[in-house]
Amino acid sequence: MRLKTIVGISIMIMLMLIPSVFSVGTCSLGSYQYSPGESALMQCECSLPIEESVNGFMVWRNSSGVILQNSSVNSGSCRTSAFGNTYFFLSGSDWIGNVTFETTTASWASADDVINDTYNVTGSATSDCIITYLGGTENEDLALGRKALSYIRVTDGITGDRLIHATCNAEAETIDDTPISRTPSIANYNSFLFTQSDGHLIFEHEMNEPGWNPGMSYVGEYYCYCLNDTTITGEEHRCYDESGNNAGFKSCKLEKIITPLGEDLRSQDNSGLGGASIAVIIFILFISTTIFFFPFIMDYFRTPFANNMFLDVILRRCCFLLGTYLMQLNSAMVLTIAGNSSLLIGKNLIFYLWFFGMAGYVYMIYIVFMTLADLLVMIQERKNNDRGF
Repeated sequence: MRLKTIVGISIMIMLMLIPSVFSVGTCSLGSYQYSPGESALMQCECSLPIEESVNGFMVWRNSSGVILQNSSVNSGSCRTSAFGNTYFFLSGSDWIGNVTFETTTASWASADDVINDTYNVTGSATSDCIITYLGGTENEDLALGRKALSYIRVTDGITGDRLIHATCNAEAETIDDTPISRTPSIANYNSFLFTQSDGHLIFEHEMNEPGWNPGMSYVGEYYCYCLNDTTITGEEHRCYDESGNNAGFKSCKLEKIITPLGEDLRSQDNSGLGGASIAVIIFILFISTTIFFFPFIMDYFRTPFANNMFLDVILRRCCFLLGTYLMQLNSAMVLTIAGNSSLLIGKNLIFYLWFFGMAGYVYMIYIVFMTLADLLVMIQERKNNDRGF
């Protein structure tokens, strides 16, 4: 039985290492269909250390192979930070094309890497609007703990008229689509911002959320829409063109890379919690490891848990169950503390901890059934011994 347990643990460890072996780099556009006057973002991410800090070019082409834009980029810390490039489709654009992250480095040359995506630029539909980013707080001026500003303009995709009273919000996400901020506040999804009489809107946001990290890149998303005759929570969401006519239903989205390169001026009132949290994690890890391996320690000293062989087996298996459960609890604490300590949590880490948790549950179920099976065998053996077989 001891050999079976050791083999089972070894198999689980090997399975948990599989995600890191088969991970790839991926690049993709936020959409396939674009309208003239829109901007498109080609966003990339990776999951292997050798794919980080790689120099390359983001090359935009039309269907004839003509290069429209060729921009140098660096993959940076692409396992936890976004990188990419933006292209603006001029008025009158009408073609199908593609964009590729091109590099001579072998680390992005695997057949499993996705470094190309296609797009289609056609005339706008009647339900399209266009968001144009006009500027804001950027890069070195974007300090955490301070107010950041963004300026946008919303226009009708067909007429080009500026849309008045369009409903808008802005969000920032990590590369694994985890939202870290929203304007208006992420805590109040029933509050709205509206474009002014010139179709412009200014977003103001205090960069205080724990998910921000200096020097890391995030995906900023701006959403605007108009509803024809519908109200939400008492607010009217119709918007109007420059002549004052109801513009009808409209919807549009804009993506851009956000990289706070300024100082981190957020409050450090909870800075002492990090050391205490790590101490708790180490303590629980020590306790869980000791409990899990306690049966092997008892075997080394040739000491049973109890003189009753049935109770001895049950206590041994309970050590495995409790030790495994505490290890799972420790994993959950790592995620919680990392989120509260402004540490970026990548999707690979989340998948790893989730897989570890699922493997733990499978192992505990295995222990329970094996314990029941062993007890039944022991009971049968005792009955046979009592009968003199």
